[in-house]
Amino acid sequence: MTALGHRGVSDPYIHAEKRDPRGRELCELDNMAGKLVILLCGMLLVASSGAEQGNRKPSCGSMEEIVACPMNFAPVCGTDGNTYPNECALCVKRQETKMDILVIKEGSC
Repeated sequence: MTALGHRGVSDPYIHAEKRDPRGRELCELDNMAGKLVILLCGMLLVASSGAEQGNRKPSCGSMEEIVACPMNFAPVCGTDGNTYPNECALCVKRQETKMDILVIKEGSC
């Protein structure tokens, strides 16, 4: 498409559509980039909220003081970065240190 520019001379650049090398309009590319940014932000939000939801309080019960734990091996990973042989051992550590150690996941860290 051409238009009359200065002094009535035909100027093809006045109304030229902006296109990338593949022939797509640039506004289409801007729209795709915007959607991609929104999608990535959403994925990051979901990933970060899911990481904190995994932490849970161990089932220590209402014991004042734990004297002994069972010998069963069911490892749990604590928020302090240590692997405990079972939740009872984690509860003992909570009582000893007076720290709020939570269970990140079942299994070793």
